[in-house]
Amino acid sequence: MQYSWPKVVDHIRSFTQNRVHFLGATPQETLGFAAYFKEMLHQTDTFHPWNSDGELSRALDKMPKSCNYRSIKSYWANKEGRWTVEDACAEILTEMEDTIQDWFNNSWNHPPGYAKPLEITFDDDNWSCEKLARQLIALCRKA
Repeated sequence: MQYSWPKVVDHIRSFTQNRVHFLGATPQETLGFAAYFKEMLHQTDTFHPWNSDGELSRALDKMPKSCNYRSIKSYWANKEGRWTVEDACAEILTEMEDTIQDWFNNSWNHPPGYAKPLEITFDDDNWSCEKLARQLIALCRKA
């Protein structure tokens, strides 16, 4: 399937932004962490999943453009392609979560006087990788 990789990356970043929540010592700190994270996420490659983005790219390349439900071969190619994309999305989300935790918990990444967030939480339902995979496949099929 042909697709636009920049659109895929933008969608992953937006999806991740909606999943991450910070808790600061004050409401202003909480808003500050959220604003800083949004800027770093969309303007830099600090949180880009470098180790697993290739896996997603290969999975999307192998994903069929459409499924002919009258053909068992086409049906299983589509189904296995979805599973591969879901696995790649799970790897990407896990890597991004680890990178975000490491970035905000390491004071060397920030200016002097930096106070770490009290808590960083991720909306972690069991369906998030499947939801991201569905959204990415739909986005790629539109292109």
